[in-house]
Amino acid sequence: LTYNGVLRAAVNVPYDPSDASDVSRMTRDMCIDAAFRMYDGLGRSDMARRNPATYVGMFDVLDKCFPPSRSRGNIAYGLFIKATREDRVVNDDVMEALWRA
Repeated sequence: LTYNGVLRAAVNVPYDPSDASDVSRMTRDMCIDAAFRMYDGLGRSDMARRNPATYVGMFDVLDKCFPPSRSRGNIAYGLFIKATREDRVVNDDVMEALWRA
C-alpha cells in the first residue's frame, strides 16, 4: 500500500453529498481525516515525499467532500502554494485537478 493509495481509497468511497444522514457525514469526515493525516505524514516523513499524485488526490478529496465555498477555495489555494513553492511538483495533472477543486 502506498501513501497515495489512501487518497485513492478516500476518493473512491461511496459518498453522496445530498445525503444528510449521520452515516454519510461520518463517512465524509473519515475520508477527509484520512486524506489530511496522510498528507501531513508525507510532509514529516524522511522516507517518502509528496508527488504530483499526492496533490491530485488531495484536490479530488476536496472536490468530493467539500461543498463549493470559500473554505474549499482557501484549502485548494494552500495546497497549490505547497505544491508550487515547497514540493515543486506541479504538472498538467495537478493543474487539471486544481481546476476541478
